[in-house]
Amino acid sequence: MGQITTIGLDIAKSIFQVHGIDATGDIVVRRRLSRARVAPFFEKLAPCLVGIEACATSHHWARELRKLGHDVRLMPPSYVKAYVKRQKNDTADAEAICEAVTRPTMRFVEVKTREQQSVMVVHGTRTMLMRQRIQLSNVIRGHMAEFGVVAPVGREGLLTVASTGRRNTGLKSFCRRLVAKRHARALVEFPCDVV
Repeated sequence: MGQITTIGLDIAKSIFQVHGIDATGDIVVRRRLSRARVAPFFEKLAPCLVGIEACATSHHWARELRKLGHDVRLMPPSYVKAYVKRQKNDTADAEAICEAVTRPTMRFVEVKTREQQSVMVVHGTRTMLMRQRIQLSNVIRGHMAEFGVVAPVGREGLLTVASTGRRNTGLKSFCRRLVAKRHARALVEFPCDVV
């Protein structure tokens, strides 16, 4: 058994799978690790090449393992899939990752910094809030159309629906309150600005 030169790390929420080989390609380690034992395991190893699929938490683990001196490379899962030799499970995935990371033509994903990920959180959250705002305004429009209250698309159209709906005596009082101008105004002014 030689020294570990390459590791395929299959990451998950709680149990991680390690597949390590030496310079000749012989398997040196094949082990399951709990989340708490991943960093201590890699602290004991000499710096080596570590392959990880680019998925949830992969950027975090790549940064942590780089701090320990390892050469960490992230790969898109679709590129790794071609190297799975048998049924898909954590052990087979770790072995496939180990195989894929050594390929000279493999394309890697750049490891994101904490700052880059923070910006992605802001943009992702903003996008979701905007989508929800549009969905909610479309729901209000659709329901009001059932009462014959129709208005043009856009923020001003939604305010028109709200003011018309508020004056519509054919609506039950709770419906009038729901589409009251103050609620529509709050929806229109819903904060979706990037900080």
